[in-house]
Amino acid sequence: MKPHLLLGIDPGTNIGLAVLDTRTDKLLVCTSGDFFRTLAVIKAQYPPHKVADVIVEDARSLPLYARHRHTSRAARDRVARNVGSVDMVTTLITQWLQAKGYHVQAEKPQRRKKWDADTLARLTGYTAPTNEHGRDAARLVVGRGPQITRRVA
Repeated sequence: MKPHLLLGIDPGTNIGLAVLDTRTDKLLVCTSGDFFRTLAVIKAQYPPHKVADVIVEDARSLPLYARHRHTSRAARDRVARNVGSVDMVTTLITQWLQAKGYHVQAEKPQRRKKWDADTLARLTGYTAPTNEHGRDAARLVVGRGPQITRRVA
């Protein structure tokens, strides 16, 4: 059986995970969890031989604007720490996935408007409860099913 799943990962303190079946172009999972729970779910439920690609949102190449006219130094420091934390999570997840045999693609964050639950349901038919992190992961994979299927075929 050819790999038929596409995973989207939105790294951060709360990691978004979305799973798309490329055979049906159907969103199967849109959830989030902490670092270790997410890796455990991937390892247990989505082994590399079933996964065509993993798309990880990667903001590491984007510039960090440290100076904002109306922002306190404490706020800038907090932003810098948060960005550093997300960068480290992105690095660790990417390295772990590659070490386990997954094909990983890094993608810059999308600048389009974020999806709310209604938008996700309208575009995918997925109606289970979600949060922003899961929906951000879904944005990475929705609509890519046929494209990935052609690549693996």
